[in-house]
Amino acid sequence: MLDTINDTRETELTEESKTDILNKDKQQPNTVTEQAAGVGVFETMKVSENGIEVPHLHWIRMKKGGDILGIEMPPFPAWLTTIKKYLQETDVPEEVPFALRVEARVVNKNSVIWSMRTRPIPYTEEHYALGVNVVYISERRSDPVLLNDIKSRDYLDTETALRKVQENGAFEGIWLNSQGHIMEGTRSNIFFIGDRGVYTPTLASGCLAGTRRQLIKEAAMVRHIPFIEDQISPQDIYQVRAVFLTNALMGIMPVRLIEDIPFGVDNEIVSQLKEYISKRIGSVNSVD
Repeated sequence: MLDTINDTRETELTEESKTDILNKDKQQPNTVTEQAAGVGVFETMKVSENGIEVPHLHWIRMKKGGDILGIEMPPFPAWLTTIKKYLQETDVPEEVPFALRVEARVVNKNSVIWSMRTRPIPYTEEHYALGVNVVYISERRSDPVLLNDIKSRDYLDTETALRKVQENGAFEGIWLNSQGHIMEGTRSNIFFIGDRGVYTPTLASGCLAGTRRQLIKEAAMVRHIPFIEDQISPQDIYQVRAVFLTNALMGIMPVRLIEDIPFGVDNEIVSQLKEYISKRIGSVNSVD
């Protein structure tokens, strides 16, 4: 059963299985197709001393991915209860916060394997204090728009690109799409502070609809900061004041260099966004 998985074990959710997470008394038929075999959907979440951060946002995206790939997702309460039980019964990193990955993977048309594992978060105080350096990835990337809202196993081709840029001393690599517009980082969304407000690539560029991207958009709206989703080219960044990256684990990460172009690490707008998101996450965790 999913609620008994540990860091090294997986489980199959078959037609005959009676699993807690999919309802012991009313097992529904698996909707996975032949074409979906071998694919999967996953979420990487941050676990702090107050619990899992914004779990509902992660469940929404995972459910969207399941709907697209034909993987049945349990209701949010069952999904969250199972994850919390896993964290209580499994040896997790002593230092918080830490990362938790939850994955549902198709092995054939009637079988889905669920797995969970934890790991430390690699970002340091120095990263946040000094900012990080990023570079453009030479290869162009173009994702199907259908997959923008989810994290699928196909998304993991970015790991090779990330290793390559890190071997050359960069913190992150930035993808350009087939039109030459900035798309996203290998593990992050990217944002720019310009004269009119906060700029970020549109989802039509092919970037992932990140959970922190959603919170940045919400924070900008609440603080009455213009939030502009647009096509952004490498030439456009000469006009911006600050740059930052986001994902569920790093939160808001300042960028000090894109290639050889410097940016300031301290920015008032970014500080306002950080303050709002910190309060928002704290209020959500107190409820969930």
